[in-house]
Amino acid sequence: MCVVPVGGELAAHRHAVTESYFFLEGTGSQRLGDEVFDVQAGSAVMIGSDTVHATRNTGDRPLRFFYVFATGSFDDVHYAFD
Repeated sequence: MCVVPVGGELAAHRHAVTESYFFLEGTGSQRLGDEVFDVQAGSAVMIGSDTVHATRNTGDRPLRFFYVFATGSFDDVHYAFD
């Protein structure tokens, strides 16, 4: 589970393992590579291997989402921040 506070951002990063986000509450913007689009409760995002991504809370309440990786172990996920 990830909670991005009002005005906050999950910094741009990448990893080799594919990841998916499922937004539960709030509104925000999602960067995938060079594209940015709006997300809200009910949105889902699939993040491909080695795609730079970042999430910003653009709303007036916390942005909550859960994430899953396409791997059997979190030890397989190695973050690289831009």
